[in-house]
Amino acid sequence: MSSWFKKPINIGITVGAAVLAAVVIFLIVWGVTHHSEGEMLQVCWTDDGRPGYIDTSQIEEGEPVNGPCDRPEELVWPQKQIPIAVTATTPDGEALGPDSDESKALAHAVSDFNSQVGFTLLRMERELGSANAVVRLGGAFQAGGESPPPGYVTHRRMPGGQLRANVYIRSDVAADSRLLHVVLLHEFGHLVGLAHDDFTLSIMYPLSREEWGSGEMSTAHVTDRDKANLRHRYHVN
Repeated sequence: MSSWFKKPINIGITVGAAVLAAVVIFLIVWGVTHHSEGEMLQVCWTDDGRPGYIDTSQIEEGEPVNGPCDRPEELVWPQKQIPIAVTATTPDGEALGPDSDESKALAHAVSDFNSQVGFTLLRMERELGSANAVVRLGGAFQAGGESPPPGYVTHRRMPGGQLRANVYIRSDVAADSRLLHVVLLHEFGHLVGLAHDDFTLSIMYPLSREEWGSGEMSTAHVTDRDKANLRHRYHVN
């Protein structure tokens, strides 16, 4: 070992590695301690059950809420709908068989999401008519203009207070299994009520179209704060 440090180039390599490790540790610690994690989505419901979402992460503390109502509520599913029944369809809304690649990808994402949050918040449903949330894989987007997001979620409150939701996944995302998994986890977060987070290692961190495809979200996860929020809202000890 001592002979290693007799060569200047080896000393340089060792010092460089140590500096790099220190920078990485600093960035991780700084990211964990210097960010404001997202809370639950805030929403105002119209008389016919349509949502008006309010992104509270864009509102400075103390500022008035500028949205469709002055008293938004948290988007939380009724307890009787937990776990939320999820299924997948083609862009045309046709149900997919349980042995299809798309259904298997959805089942994998559902399992991963439940594992990360620590309880069964989502479940797979084979029957389209029995699902509370429908994941539409591919097809034309009605959001984002010329640069649509990788995916998005819309909710609807039905008479009696139950919720329904549609999750839309862009065609090119649905065709990439690795990217699809990450995007599904992000949209599942919105589905169950999580808002965006400014922590880059959070699965709820909002990225641009280019960033989603760059692999930057490959290590993202559900944060401890979001886990606690979900467990509290859905009455899990």
